[in-house]
Amino acid sequence: MGKTGKKTKCENRKSMIWVLTGVICIFSILIYYLFFSSMTDNGKERFLYIDNDDNADSVYIKVDNLSTSVSSFVFRTLGKVSGYDKKIKAGRYSIGKQGSLLTFRNFLNGHQAAVHLTLPSLRTPEDIAKAVSSKLEFTKKDLYDALTDSATCARYGYNPNTIMCMFIPNTYDVYWNCSVDEFLSRIKRECDKFWTPDRIAKAKSDSLSPIQVSTIASIVAEETNNKEEKPIIAGVYINRLRINMALQSCPTVKFAMGRFDLKRLYTNMLSYDNPYNTYKYKGLPPGPIRNPNIDDIDAVLNHVRHNYLYMCAKADFSGTHEFAETYEEHKANSERYDKELNKRGIK
Repeated sequence: MGKTGKKTKCENRKSMIWVLTGVICIFSILIYYLFFSSMTDNGKERFLYIDNDDNADSVYIKVDNLSTSVSSFVFRTLGKVSGYDKKIKAGRYSIGKQGSLLTFRNFLNGHQAAVHLTLPSLRTPEDIAKAVSSKLEFTKKDLYDALTDSATCARYGYNPNTIMCMFIPNTYDVYWNCSVDEFLSRIKRECDKFWTPDRIAKAKSDSLSPIQVSTIASIVAEETNNKEEKPIIAGVYINRLRINMALQSCPTVKFAMGRFDLKRLYTNMLSYDNPYNTYKYKGLPPGPIRNPNIDDIDAVLNHVRHNYLYMCAKADFSGTHEFAETYEEHKANSERYDKELNKRGIK
């Protein structure tokens, strides 16, 4: 009897342990499901935007639209318990990457999901304003007005003609609801980091400022997509600047006329009266004709040192150029190219 009683007690204890373990497992799974599993039905990350005029109810509705019913219920419950209606912070937030608990904590503390803003090489401030405003809260007009305002540009060391130099094409993490000033300050910091002491020293060795380098680079960028030729073309323009020769760059004429679609320039176009027309006005134009890529800028800083003063697109339309030291050589190259243009009916 004694052994049987002990055995029964032992078995009961084991059963209780198994039951308790099962309860703990179920409870753990429930807690994980409610608070830590992805809020979206497919586990993919989505983004929710909270405006300054949103209230708790409108935020909850936005959460409902992006998450599962259970996750939405948990989010609402956490919001009511914590008094979220008095702590709403505008911004762009991630849903789906984390569970309801951590997601709600991000909302409550204003921990936004940054926008990975890829800034491309573009021609005008209007193009920049359009591209950036499509990703951030402020409007195209907000940014364009700032980029064309002399006082605003001056705060960052530029003017409306040169402000494009500040926009180094790259990918930046910025907050969706940052102000125009906050955005421009961030871009200025990134530009300052780009212009390292080494780059500045290279520019000074050619008696150029970073703005002048970027302006030359913008012209080089429009002349060719051939990476190997860019340092050679940069050398042509620097050679012309050194002897006070007009740059005579066709892309600057297109920019001056606002005719980026032109495939061929005619003699009457070269006299178009605009300070960006480097056939009519010597020296660099008032500013860049686009914000050049990093490769374009480095091509100028590391330009090939040669004696070429002229260049002309090759008649084989390979996208490369014929280079010449004398006008006579250049004239022969140009005649071959013009003949091929006529042959192909390009006007």
